[in-house]
Amino acid sequence: MFVRLDEHHAILAPRPKTLTDAEMHVLVAIAYADQEGLGDKFLDIEDPAEYIPVMSVEEMDATTSDLVINGFINERDIIGSRNIRATQLLFETFDAQVMGWSTDADAVKLAKLML
Repeated sequence: MFVRLDEHHAILAPRPKTLTDAEMHVLVAIAYADQEGLGDKFLDIEDPAEYIPVMSVEEMDATTSDLVINGFINERDIIGSRNIRATQLLFETFDAQVMGWSTDADAVKLAKLML
C-alpha cells in the first residue's frame, strides 16, 4: 500500500476522543483543583469532587475510571487514598476541545520564537 506524504499525519495521528459531559465536568474540576496548572501533582479524588456538587460519588468514580482507562489521568492508591493526576493526553485533548487551543500551532509559534 502506498501512502502520499500529505496523508501520513492523518494516518499516524490518534483520532481525538470526544469527551462526555461527565468527563468534561471532571476534567474542568481537575483544572480548578490543580491551581498551578502543571499537572505534576497528584490530587486527592475528593479535591475535584468539591467542584461538581451535582455529580454522585458513584458517577464520579465511574467517570474517573473511564478517564484512567482512556489515558487522560493517572491514578494511584495509597493505603485507602485514591489520587489522580492529569496526563499529557488530557492537555492535548482538553485544550483543543474546551479551550480551542492547538498544540500544533503552539509548537510552531514556539519554534518561530526560538529562531
